[in-house]
Amino acid sequence: MRSYPNDSAEAAARIVSLAMLVDGGLDPAETAQLKRAGVLEDMGMSAEQFDAVVHDFCNDLLQCSAYWSAGRLHMQPEVIEQLLGEIQRPAHRLRLLGAMLDIISADGRVTRSEADLLTQALRRWGDGLEH
Repeated sequence: MRSYPNDSAEAAARIVSLAMLVDGGLDPAETAQLKRAGVLEDMGMSAEQFDAVVHDFCNDLLQCSAYWSAGRLHMQPEVIEQLLGEIQRPAHRLRLLGAMLDIISADGRVTRSEADLLTQALRRWGDGLEH
């Protein structure tokens, strides 16, 4: 799995990609929510740049310990921890949590894998989010 500089647009885009893919695929409602909420603009990315990150992330998933079973993406928790660890700034984490929640709930349901991802992100990023 490639790494990106901490708090970079690419690191954030990969977290958003993970939220979109964790339930088994790219859902049109999730993609529409991404655009509607202005997530790409907040990250300072164009749609083409985001698509490139998603493409690279999918290639990385094929090369690492991730696998697909019953339409769900399975990744080692340590790999997710590595990805989450690239987001350091509390304000950045908070914005990404909001984007993840919006994207995950866009189709009107939250799967177990989506809930697990949110739980892991909250555990990893929870310290320092309170004001």
